[in-house]
Amino acid sequence: SSGINAEYGVRFMNTSDDRFVTGGNKTLRIWEVDRENRKIRPQECDLGQLKRDVRCILIDSDDEYLYAGTTSGDILQITIRTHLFKNSGPSKDKYSLGVHSMAMLKDGTIIIATGGGIVGAIKPGASFKLSKECEVAGGATSIAVRGAGHQIYVGVNRGNIYRINHSDFKPVCVNSCHYSGVMDVAFPAREGNLFATCSKENIRVWVTDTSSEVLRITVPNMTCHGVCFMEDGHSIISAWNDGKIRAFKPESGTELYTIHDAHKQGVTAIATTNDSSRIVSGGGEGQVRVWDISPKRQQMKAAMKEHKGVVTCIKIRKENMECVS
Repeated sequence: SSGINAEYGVRFMNTSDDRFVTGGNKTLRIWEVDRENRKIRPQECDLGQLKRDVRCILIDSDDEYLYAGTTSGDILQITIRTHLFKNSGPSKDKYSLGVHSMAMLKDGTIIIATGGGIVGAIKPGASFKLSKECEVAGGATSIAVRGAGHQIYVGVNRGNIYRINHSDFKPVCVNSCHYSGVMDVAFPAREGNLFATCSKENIRVWVTDTSSEVLRITVPNMTCHGVCFMEDGHSIISAWNDGKIRAFKPESGTELYTIHDAHKQGVTAIATTNDSSRIVSGGGEGQVRVWDISPKRQQMKAAMKEHKGVVTCIKIRKENMECVS
């Protein structure tokens, strides 16, 4: 048993299938498999006075040293043969939000990725100081090295995958998605080549055939509960948990207008009429409201309170005379 402490990292030795390393809350252990007696025996690494939570583990090609990235933002170096602490660093300006992932190139260079979004390279014997670095959007969760290390791929908790060429160390986003639940999906009228999705903090427009993102509209610290296109295709209408209805240009994402205080408990459903002259919205308080829309003015025309709970969906009939909620 590894004990009651959570384990976050595990790594097998490069020259043995019977030895591996685990790290977690205040623990760093080297394990050996006793095949004859069908036992796995642990040996604690001696860190002296240091107390660290280990998030990731790296072992050099000769199984001489292991490196442990910690939530404290430093890296520990342990001699595997003796299980003794050898070095740590950086001593100052530790990496923000901890070292979450590490990889090693063939020349011994260590690539690290941090919870603060920093990806960097550490040369062997460089006291764990970065020789190259770049920043990605979000906290890093994983690293993969391609080939001999000419390219590095980094995954982040914001739903993006970045490619970094080791020569220039500039990140390029190669794939993206929502990092929270998708709340709504909408196609433009009579158009199947594009569609929009909404989630926490943003609306995204995608190309249907390639699933590639072509537009991202961000409203920090807010959640979009619903999205739809005006029939004329001139605007994207969205419902937000701060009680506002926001309209954006579908080409650039520029905000066209905002209806403030549309619902007291957040806008939870949205729909538009076929003539692009009205918006029907639903709220967390159970009200359904109808809005007259023009380029310079947005005015409430009617309000109905028949629901006892949250309004989750609204559909309008083709003749624009009735809606179902």
